Amino acid sequence: MDLAARKEIAIGLHRIGAVKFGEFTLKSGMKSPYYITLRLLISHPELLLKVGKMLGEFIESKVANVDRLIGVAYAGIPLATAVSIATGMPSCYTRREVKEYGISNLIEGELKDGENIVIVDDLITDGQSKIEAMERIRNAGVKVNIKGVAVLLDREQGGKDVLAGHGVQLFSVMTITEVAGWLKEEGLVAEDSYRSIIGYTQKYSK
Repeated sequence: MDLAARKEIAIGLHRIGAVKFGEFTLKSGMKSPYYITLRLLISHPELLLKVGKMLGEFIESKVANVDRLIGVAYAGIPLATAVSIATGMPSCYTRREVKEYGISNLIEGELKDGENIVIVDDLITDGQSKIEAMERIRNAGVKVNIKGVAVLLDREQGGKDVLAGHGVQLFSVMTITEVAGWLKEEGLVAEDSYRSIIGYTQKYSK
């Protein structure tokens, strides 16, 4: 995939505040030298459209014979929709909560037996939310072939290996290491912050 295009997206994400650098406390209580909130993309339709086009082309180049995309609630839903609009691939999405009325769907949208599907989300950390999404899909009463998980950004915290342990391949457009490097080249990340990010990700690669 075009390096310049990926770099342009990374700069755009930094510009809207979707990728921040500093010292942040995560939900787990751990400290992180960066913070990513790609949910901001829905407030920036022009950038969301570019991301959808790039992610769609990326999926098409990596996975053959995709019948349907499945967005992971919540952040993966607008991304899967953007990819669907850009490529024409139909999509649906997982529910986080099962409705206690009506037909209690685990998946919203059409999903048919025998389809080849790709799970779409904004990013991956430890992979657990993707495992949960796969369980919802498998419990939805439809037999499908999960061809992989596609994300815009890999935080490089073990998610790829977790998915591999479940026999599922991860396809990520970019990694946090790549993003930090591109932004450092543009003078948007200080050298000490960049080194902190590299040191942080290396802890998970051991």
